[in-house]
Amino acid sequence: MIRRKSTEVLAIVLVLVMLVVSCLMPCFAEAAGGIEQQYESTLFGTNLITVDIQMDADDWQDMLDNALSETYYAADVTINGQTFENVGIRPKGNTSLTQVASSDSDRYSFKIEFDHYQDGQTCWGLDKLVLNNLMSDATYLKEYFVYDMFAFLDMPASDYAMAEITVNGEPWGIYLALEGVEESFLTRNFGASPGELYKPENMGGGGPGGMMDKDEDEIREMMGLSEDEELPEMPEMGEMPQMGEMPEPPDGAQMPGQPPMASTDDTQDTGDTQPAQDTQPADTQNDQTTTDSQPSDASDSTQTAPADDQTREGFQRGGGRGGMGGGMSSGGSDLNYIDDDLDSYETIWEGEVTDTDDADHQRVVEALKKISEGDLSGVDVDLMCKYMAVQTFVVNLDSLSGNMAHNYYLYEKDGQLALLPWDYNLAFGGFMSGDASSTINFPIDTPVSGVSMEDRQIFAVILNDEDACALYHSYLEKLCTEYVQGGQFELTYTMLRGLLDSRVTTEEHDPTAFYTADEYTEAVEMLKTVIERRAESILGQLDGTIPSTTDGQQADSSTLVDASDLDLSVMGSQFGGGGHGGNGAEGGMMGRGGKMMQGAAGQQSQDTAAAPDDASQPSTDATTDTTQTTATQSAQPPEASGEKPSGTPPDGQTPPDMASESNLSTTS
Repeated sequence: MIRRKSTEVLAIVLVLVMLVVSCLMPCFAEAAGGIEQQYESTLFGTNLITVDIQMDADDWQDMLDNALSETYYAADVTINGQTFENVGIRPKGNTSLTQVASSDSDRYSFKIEFDHYQDGQTCWGLDKLVLNNLMSDATYLKEYFVYDMFAFLDMPASDYAMAEITVNGEPWGIYLALEGVEESFLTRNFGASPGELYKPENMGGGGPGGMMDKDEDEIREMMGLSEDEELPEMPEMGEMPQMGEMPEPPDGAQMPGQPPMASTDDTQDTGDTQPAQDTQPADTQNDQTTTDSQPSDASDSTQTAPADDQTREGFQRGGGRGGMGGGMSSGGSDLNYIDDDLDSYETIWEGEVTDTDDADHQRVVEALKKISEGDLSGVDVDLMCKYMAVQTFVVNLDSLSGNMAHNYYLYEKDGQLALLPWDYNLAFGGFMSGDASSTINFPIDTPVSGVSMEDRQIFAVILNDEDACALYHSYLEKLCTEYVQGGQFELTYTMLRGLLDSRVTTEEHDPTAFYTADEYTEAVEMLKTVIERRAESILGQLDGTIPSTTDGQQADSSTLVDASDLDLSVMGSQFGGGGHGGNGAEGGMMGRGGKMMQGAAGQQSQDTAAAPDDASQPSTDATTDTTQTTATQSAQPPEASGEKPSGTPPDGQTPPDMASESNLSTTS
């Protein structure tokens, strides 16, 4: 009897334990694999986001006139019909920012920080929204497709959608909207206990610590010039030369940061440390001045791998495309192990996005040391293989794959490192990639340019391990056979053409466009061809019919995919607007009407009447006890509803007509 009772009690206890465990399992899964956020569906689940920026006309114009200060201003924004009051907005960018500032256009990229003035305010859980102006992209879609490929591989990357921007109700432009890589991004992708995040971005251009931050003596030292030698004259911003027209340094010295003028879509994006004061209506500041802190100048704008052979053991020698060894790494950190001294990696630490300490830094250095020794335990192999697969497919050389060594996030969790994506406006051959063939046939097993594989140890450790390399190859094959040739790419391309063809470059929707309608059409059709032929080349490299290394392709180019009929410059290049590589072509940086859309903020322009005097003002009623402001819903246009296309067209069906503006919603 006693035995039976004890058995019954034990059974009850086991049932209770199982119930508790089953209830906690979703929590464990969320902590490990990310937590779903409302903004995934409400904001980025639509094909076209609508964003109306409501600002005092004088504040708007002042922000545009002082864009280089990157100062936050107060505004209300209505997104997909819901208004968020008293948010922070500022122009963003690095080279792209200075190029627009020195041109006749006001089409800046923007950051919207929802909690800048109201603690805890979010946009359906999102803390920061990035609006990219598509300056170097006549296709409007290069970055969209890159992020779509990352999503296809289930890689942690920013969520994305096209966006139609208005200012005080007046048309402004068609942009790309991206999820900012900050706290909400980490929670969505990695759960409640994410790892640490860094963005090494000591740019050889206009950013903090970059070329424009250097005095003449520092620049001479970088170029190897004596005090008596004159510096080469650089072109004025807004009068950028075409590729191959940069001034020659004296006596064969190397230009700092070469390739010249790498474009980055961001200054050091580490929690929005700002160089200038924020601007907010006086009644919302309570007579206090808010000033964001400026990070100190990085002390090692270039990290150099150790010269001794031991730390390079296990790495293949031989140049990547371009055959240049040693790599300048002028734009950030090359992530090569130097020594055990934490001070040797200041470029990484100064780019912290999360709050980190010496213990966190020590884990990064230990991981880099393992990587330098060929030890895979220092990397998250799956994430790195996914990152490398997309990075290699889209030939994004304004990155760690090139000698600028920037435009990426470094993620560390439990002593393992991975790269997370950012800034792809110069993908698909937009950055110093040479002719079209070098982009279409970019070698998958030496996926670098301007540096050798030994100078990119975090890539080489994957390629030198048989199993890891096979995983990387499998993701490349998946992109080619399932995404491009399996119907997903065609479905998405058709949807986007139907959505954008009647909008981009038009006065009704995109009056600030950098390109003409004809340039857009030619560019977007070229992009489709490039992606399809790139997949063809990669599949040939995977099956061995096309050489998969730089040396192999130089030795035998007979089987390379033909790209002689392609002109990649029509898709946009590193110096901004104007088709066919031109900065001064019709529809280039100046767009189609000189100084753009001042009328949207209540200023008279050539094309647009002044805005009404009663333009919406930013709200001064801060609501700090809720995470979101109370919203007034308004009807959305049909194009702003529905989900992004996924999966392939059903058997026997063809994609919808390209001219259709209806959204597609399919399940994978």
